[in-house]
Amino acid sequence: MEKFINSNLDNLVKIYIQERQAIKNELGVLYLEIIDGEMKVRYLPLSNPYLSDEIRDDIQNKNNNRNSNMFIVFDKQLMVLDLENYKTN
Repeated sequence: MEKFINSNLDNLVKIYIQERQAIKNELGVLYLEIIDGEMKVRYLPLSNPYLSDEIRDDIQNKNNNRNSNMFIVFDKQLMVLDLENYKTN
């Protein structure tokens, strides 16, 4: 999964930003999962009931005041990327 993230990070960042802007900048997470051998990527705002309270609390605790963090969940693990320090290719 980490190999997929690293090789597709630019596209994942673009998806995260576009999806977040589409729902009025509500904080959320890119949720990655493999279904029938295919990688599925979707944006889930924190208000989505699919997210566990544990993940929701973890995201809120790791968010910064500038709201510049991007969150990715895969295999029940949370990855945090500060977009202010990220340069797209």
